[in-house]
Amino acid sequence: MSDNPYQAAPAMGSAGIGAVTATKELKHVHPLQAGKVLGVMYALMGLIILPFFLIAAVMNPNQAAPGLVVAVLIPIFYAVGGFVGGIIMAAVYNLVAGMAGGIRMDFE
Repeated sequence: MSDNPYQAAPAMGSAGIGAVTATKELKHVHPLQAGKVLGVMYALMGLIILPFFLIAAVMNPNQAAPGLVVAVLIPIFYAVGGFVGGIIMAAVYNLVAGMAGGIRMDFE
């Protein structure tokens, strides 16, 4: 038992008695892998908003064909943007983590 009479209660969701936690530091992110993951995530976001663009495209009969083409291309553009953005952000993270240190995370 500690001599400190002001012991703080364990935080909600913290490790229970006997659980082992380890603090790790994320020092490097592989840019190509980050690009692939973000490309897929952004493509899924594009698919989620796709119905709204389709509805807007068919509301105006004069602009339906170009609107449908744009609606189909949106997930592709999102995927490419997510891929390129993921690569750039991973590279920037690696530079900053090298200078300031990486993000620290606790694992149980």
